[in-house]
Amino acid sequence: MVNPAVPAKTVPEFIAYAKANPRKVNMASDGNGAVQHLAGELFKIMTGVDMAHVPYLGAHPALTDLMSGQVQVTFVTSTVEYIKAGKVRPLAVTTATRWEAMWDIPTLSEFLPGYDVAVWIGVSAPKRQRAMCFAWVDLREASERELDSEWPADWIEELAKISPDIGDSVKETCELIEITRTNSVAIRNDAALRYEVAAFDLGDRNIDH
Repeated sequence: MVNPAVPAKTVPEFIAYAKANPRKVNMASDGNGAVQHLAGELFKIMTGVDMAHVPYLGAHPALTDLMSGQVQVTFVTSTVEYIKAGKVRPLAVTTATRWEAMWDIPTLSEFLPGYDVAVWIGVSAPKRQRAMCFAWVDLREASERELDSEWPADWIEELAKISPDIGDSVKETCELIEITRTNSVAIRNDAALRYEVAAFDLGDRNIDH
């Protein structure tokens, strides 16, 4: 996801732009070592670009500064409403398959074979917790109930469209956790991350030190 002022309209164009402007493209994330940070570092490893990492205290301030032009790119989780409003420009999605919600946006793996970063949420409990205490909730079904009208149905539906299928068994969840952990460690090691704050003055209010 880039600020509309960035001249690149496609992933190859952005890679060329970043290579032509080393350390001048500021990459925002939701914090050191967080998913957005690792997604960006994997992109840097696979393309050879050199972008300055700017960690924030959460995704919202990072996205706010992306829209205002303080930073140029971020690897966010879901910004459908901002895309439709033209406040940010999507270049690709980080998942292995395209979003159902915005099928015209390509995947990064279409340009960088093997790139795959997805955000998922799991539920855990004490080891001896009785299985009957849990029930899986289908997001599309929840959208029909509108979660007791607290969340808009269309927002839940959009979330369902971009959420990856992580399986519905303990075995599948454990396998996913191990894959995620292994990949995260590999990215961290390959990028030689030291979790340092970039020399970028936005004030201390939102920056993750």
